[in-house]
Amino acid sequence: IPHAAAPIPALPEDPDSM
Repeated sequence: IPHAAAPIPALPEDPDSM
């Protein structure tokens, strides 16, 4: 089974990242 790029798991949104 080919490995498909899975979406990033739900992580706490960092205000600084925005």
